Amino acid sequence: MDNNFNQMNDQINVNGQMNNNNAGVSSILTEDIKSFNLTRTLIGAAAALVATILATVLWVFITGITGTLMYVLGLAVGFVGIFIYEKITKKVDIFGIIICLVFVLIAIYFGVRYGYIYYLAKEEDMTIKQAKTLFEYAYDVFSEVKSEYVGLMIKSYIFSFGYTVIVFLQKFNVIKKK
Repeated sequence: MDNNFNQMNDQINVNGQMNNNNAGVSSILTEDIKSFNLTRTLIGAAAALVATILATVLWVFITGITGTLMYVLGLAVGFVGIFIYEKITKKVDIFGIIICLVFVLIAIYFGVRYGYIYYLAKEEDMTIKQAKTLFEYAYDVFSEVKSEYVGLMIKSYIFSFGYTVIVFLQKFNVIKKK
């Protein structure tokens, strides 16, 4: 009984507010809800959206130049979105993580798809529109193209979630920030 009382006291600081060092998930979510600022969140989300779009365009450009769809760059897209959100809002809350995750999911889809199409256009010396038509035809007809494309998409999503998982684990005090 005494041990439970001390644990509860450790979670409450001098001002009577919860201390996140030992607090549970529900108290962290409650704190995020209480400190929610719509204006700051919208500005951070807009900045994260612009950052993920720019990172995706760069990813497509790098794919077209190198001829290799580097799914590791999915990690960079995930990092950029959350990093910019955190710098603009001065905090990482659950709302920001979810917003950035949605942006990253969409960015990865377009990054892999148009990276593949851009590379195909460069390789076959055709326009982007012609390469898109060829890609869609090959995707529908050839199972090898479909399996390669789906594999690249899955790998990109896995790498992009890397940074998001780290942020989540830090948010819920599973791992410590340095």
